[in-house]
Amino acid sequence: MAFWKSIKSRIKRCPAGLLFTERLKKRRYERLLKRMDDRAFVSWLYKKRNGVAPDLENPTLFGEKLQWLKLRGCDERMARCTDKRLLKDYLKEQGFAELAVPTIAVAKSMHELNRAALPPTFMLKTTHGSGWQFRCDGTERFSWKQMTKITDVWLSESLYIYGREPNYRDLEPMVMVEPLLSDKPLCDYKFFCFDGMAHAVQTNRTVDGALCVDFYDMNWNRLSDVRTAGYPNAAVPIEKPSRFDEMVCVAQTLSKPFSFVRVDMYETDGQLFVGEMTFFPSSGLHPITPLEWEKTFGEWLFLPKG
Repeated sequence: MAFWKSIKSRIKRCPAGLLFTERLKKRRYERLLKRMDDRAFVSWLYKKRNGVAPDLENPTLFGEKLQWLKLRGCDERMARCTDKRLLKDYLKEQGFAELAVPTIAVAKSMHELNRAALPPTFMLKTTHGSGWQFRCDGTERFSWKQMTKITDVWLSESLYIYGREPNYRDLEPMVMVEPLLSDKPLCDYKFFCFDGMAHAVQTNRTVDGALCVDFYDMNWNRLSDVRTAGYPNAAVPIEKPSRFDEMVCVAQTLSKPFSFVRVDMYETDGQLFVGEMTFFPSSGLHPITPLEWEKTFGEWLFLPKG
C-alpha cells in the first residue's frame, strides 16, 4: 500500500501525470455515480477505507455519524459556507469581514483571468473543491498552460461524486486568485465545533519538509496519543496562538447553526484569517485514533432529529 501511494505521489508531481490521474479518477467515479445510490456508495467507500461497513442505523463513531449526515442532505447555509467565494459573504454577515482572505480575481474559467494583471505571487484555487489549488510563488513546477489544463478538469467536475458530500453537489465551479498570506508555510488551526462549541483543535504544519498533525484540547494541552490519517505528531508542540481566545470565539460564532463543522484558521504576523469551513473532514473516512478518541468525537456530535 505504501509503495503504491509513493508511486501515485510521484506521478502527480509532473503535469502530465496529474492531468492523467485527475481525468482517470473523474471517469471512474462518474461510473460509480450511475451504479450506486448515496447510501450504497458511502457504505462501500467507508468499508473500502476502514475494513468494516459503517453502522448507519445506530451510528456511534465520529466517522459513522458523518456518513449519516451525508445521507441527510444539506441546507443552503452548508453549501454557502463550503463555497470558498461565498464563505466570505458569510464572514461579513457575522461581523468578521476582516478575517476573509482578500480576493484578487474570480472567474468562471482560467481563460477569463488576465495573467499579466496578477501579482508576482498568489494562490490559485477553485471555489467548489478541496485541495484543488496551486501556490504560485516562482517555484511552482507547472506552467500557466499546464495549470489551465488541470484546472479545466477541476472546473468540469463536482467533489460530490468522490464522497457524496451533499454540500458540494450544486456549487458553481469558479476559479479564484488570492494573495499569499506568507512566504513560509503557515500552521493551519482547525477547530472541531459541535453545536457552536469548540471541543478540540487540530494543527497541521510542515516540519523539516513533512506534514505533522497534532490535536489539542481547549486548554491547549497536546493530546499526544491522538492521530488521524497516519500523519505523525510533531516532535515539539507548537506554542498556543497569541490570539487563541479570539480564534475560539470566531469558530464558535461561525459554527452555531450547525451540528458539526470544522473551522480552519491561520494566524500570521498577528493577523487572523478564516480559510474554510469543513463539514466532512477527509469525507469522514479517516478515523481518529486510538478508537477511544473516535468514540469521544462521536459522543460530541449529536445527530439532528426528524
